[in-house]
Amino acid sequence: MSVTINLIFWGDEWINRDSIIKQLCDIPIDDQVIMHTQHEGISLRASGVLEVIDKWVSTTNRSPDTVLINTPNHYEKINYKFDNKLSLHPHFFKPGQLDYYRNYSQLTKFGKLFGLFLGRYTQVRNIIAADIIADYRQHFLISIMQGDRLEASQWWNSEIETIGSLDHMTIDNQYDGNHNTNQSLLTFYNDFQIELVVETVTLGEAFFPTEKTIRPIMGSKPFIIYASMDFLKNIQELGFRTFSELWSEEYDQLEGIPRWNCIKLLIANIIEQGYDCNIANEIVQYNYNYLQKIISANKINNG
Repeated sequence: MSVTINLIFWGDEWINRDSIIKQLCDIPIDDQVIMHTQHEGISLRASGVLEVIDKWVSTTNRSPDTVLINTPNHYEKINYKFDNKLSLHPHFFKPGQLDYYRNYSQLTKFGKLFGLFLGRYTQVRNIIAADIIADYRQHFLISIMQGDRLEASQWWNSEIETIGSLDHMTIDNQYDGNHNTNQSLLTFYNDFQIELVVETVTLGEAFFPTEKTIRPIMGSKPFIIYASMDFLKNIQELGFRTFSELWSEEYDQLEGIPRWNCIKLLIANIIEQGYDCNIANEIVQYNYNYLQKIISANKINNG
């Protein structure tokens, strides 16, 4: 018999840990168990999932072969088999995930220097937004979605929440199927120059680019990305270019608060010294064209 266990995450946090532990206790030892991450490319180790599975397998003398993991994150080295196969490109680069579009637009030094667009509330996004408002507010175009999905309300800063959403979209609009929040945000991409991307998965051995990373590529913008370690390296291995010709990307060797502290120094340096707009245009145009090739190729491969 096969049993599927659905793991639920909020950013980097595993939020149904206790209920899953109780559920595991009732599973017969000979049943095959599929741990499903609900298409979130979380780090199993950093989120604590792997520790729970290892302890459960060890204490019940279960064979590791009876445990399968269904996750889009195959970058993490684990002692269990994956239940799913991955395509050549991460799933957010597939046509079904790219239901928005913007014509290529040459980068100009008009508007705010940076753009920051935050959706689901996470603790690290709260920290980043607070720091930006305190130190760099005049240099940022900021949009923060509103909504009732405040599972992390014990730490969310209500002052930050009042910044509001530029397009008046809510967090729930991302999931209701009646709104295209990415297309809506792209209408503001002439109002800033460089995007600060705060990804969903930011800890552990993981690579999970979402629409947040694809959007500045579609929007013809340079990007600085707060995400998991080696995120930029993995983006490069997909065929895209990042921006080490313009500024230091040493932050990609870090994760968590050290990564954010390094990015803050980078932001201050760009504010003080500027950047080469010609090189930036060369890179963003390459990335835009390469993204279109991926989309076209995937459409052909998927009929």
